[in-house]
Amino acid sequence: MKRFVVIAQFGEGAQARTVTTSIKKARAAWWHYIENAWLVIDREDRPHRWWHSRLKVLVGVGGRLLIVNVGSGAFSARGPSRMFDWLRSSWKYEASEDDGS
Repeated sequence: MKRFVVIAQFGEGAQARTVTTSIKKARAAWWHYIENAWLVIDREDRPHRWWHSRLKVLVGVGGRLLIVNVGSGAFSARGPSRMFDWLRSSWKYEASEDDGS
């Protein structure tokens, strides 16, 4: 199982939903609560270069794409508690979190 952070800045004519659709079609688990950022769990262990090849065409002309392979999965975050459900069940790392209350 490999974990990735995907961050995109979309160029002309590109849309975030195309990235989400592509991740779904690859049968990977994903989290997308922050605009233009995804956490991806690939149980087929495909390398970051595979994901780059798949997603680079979706960011459009002048777009930018960063894919980072994440080792431990440690995270700190702030947001509503529902945002953490997927992180706890799928990302599987005990978080340091601030639910904003």
